[in-house]
Amino acid sequence: MQEPYSVGEEQKERTMEDIREALIDAGCSEAEITFIQNCIRQGSISDAVTAMRKCRCERLEAMHEEARKVDCLDYLIRKSEKERRN
Repeated sequence: MQEPYSVGEEQKERTMEDIREALIDAGCSEAEITFIQNCIRQGSISDAVTAMRKCRCERLEAMHEEARKVDCLDYLIRKSEKERRN
């Protein structure tokens, strides 16, 4: 009978490093990264996914806020250009 596939400790650590790098690239805080990695290590994948989704929502809201600011600037630019033509 074959042994079930298992990931070696070295591979697990490499995977955790990859996850950490990806979370840093995503803009997660150190506390968020630590929490997510601890969840994964403990096998609480659903908790890790929930935390990542929360981080995602926060980043998306920040992006929308920045887009609103750009929209305001676009409005002022259009208005100024229109006034300049008159």
